[in-house]
Amino acid sequence: MLCQICKINEATVRYTEIINNSVTEVHLCENCAQFDEKTASEDFPLQSLFTMQDEQAETSTVTETEAAQECPSCGVAFGDIVSHGRLGCAECYTVFADKIEALIEKVHGAGQHVGKIPSAKGEGLRARSELLSYRSQLRKAIESENYEEAARLRDLIRGIEQRMVEQ
Repeated sequence: MLCQICKINEATVRYTEIINNSVTEVHLCENCAQFDEKTASEDFPLQSLFTMQDEQAETSTVTETEAAQECPSCGVAFGDIVSHGRLGCAECYTVFADKIEALIEKVHGAGQHVGKIPSAKGEGLRARSELLSYRSQLRKAIESENYEEAARLRDLIRGIEQRMVEQ
């Protein structure tokens, strides 16, 4: 997930504030989360982050029409999904698919989870992951009769398999 302030670095700090049963969460990188005790004693700097986050949210919120759109199955409005971060039922995924995907990309910086790979076995896992991806792309290239792309992918697959055998 990207830092919600700078939107550049990976967020490594999660700050949660609960006031009157209202939960507010901010995900920050190390640089944006740093503060010293001198500034913390007077004005807690993370408080200003919530103001910045609220201002950003106001400029990038969904329209009233989008927020009012409801799932025909459970009746949950899209605006409620955005504010609470929870869908009402499985049908919500289908009804709001494009909007949910856009929200996920905005929050996490990508639409597909890439996860973390342990450093001890990282190279082998990365190679297997690439191999699966390239094989899937190869099938699609063959189905669409894009043989030049299929040949390129075949060569990539052979190279990865060769590296795996050597290791």
